[in-house]
Amino acid sequence: MSNDLATIELNGKEFTLSYSLFNGKDWPIVFIPGLGASKEVYEKAAHYLQASGLMNKLLFLDSPGFGESIAPNDFDYALDAQAELIAKLLKELDLGRCHIVGHSQGGVIGILLAEKFPKVVYSLVDLEGNLYKADGLTSTRVAAAKNYEKEIKAVVEEYSRNQSPGRRAYAQMIGNADPESYYKSAVALKEASAGNDLLKRLDAIKKTLVGRVSYFVGEKTPVPAYNKIWDSEIDVVKIWGGGHFMMIDNPKEFYRKLGQKIKSFEVEVKRN
Repeated sequence: MSNDLATIELNGKEFTLSYSLFNGKDWPIVFIPGLGASKEVYEKAAHYLQASGLMNKLLFLDSPGFGESIAPNDFDYALDAQAELIAKLLKELDLGRCHIVGHSQGGVIGILLAEKFPKVVYSLVDLEGNLYKADGLTSTRVAAAKNYEKEIKAVVEEYSRNQSPGRRAYAQMIGNADPESYYKSAVALKEASAGNDLLKRLDAIKKTLVGRVSYFVGEKTPVPAYNKIWDSEIDVVKIWGGGHFMMIDNPKEFYRKLGQKIKSFEVEVKRN
């Protein structure tokens, strides 16, 4: 992916956010990565979405402190602040209202973005975002570790041997990440989901966005907490052959269904 940089100021601190923007004529789709991941987690998006006939602008970004983005040393990685940084970036790029696609931690950030900055959110697709404190196997391990650097190394080694292509790719990403940034972000993620109310809040966003909310689940994801989403009124899309990193495990199926969902949201808006 190409790499552009934007300097964003928040609470008197300066951040450098790395992003890649693909031009198009329809509503922008913004891709937010999960904990410790970079924008490369979505590296096949442009190919598959454009091949499906979508003409949307595509924005891929690195979260502060990860990939090519830079955060101040004293940044606490609070997810509210990360959502505000993204809102500022969208304004800087003059993108208007956008489809938000957030994976894992990025899904939580997407919820906060829709709550706090509704004027920039056109729809929300949450890719296994952490809805409960028990969600997030990796973040829970690292946030609770007495020696987080040792725990992160253990995660990298374990995922490097995983059968899932997505887990192996993730191992490389977090292996390149700054351990302190990863730990602080894991703690912030657990704090954001500690109230166990994110599913309820997602449902409220669905009403605000007139139904333009969807939650994607990988068929191979072994997290019982995600089962609660099936009992809700949220639209759920299952990606067969995919795990938590469904966009890597089965990109063709994932982007086909994502493209269909984006098109359906835009049809509904045109009707209204």
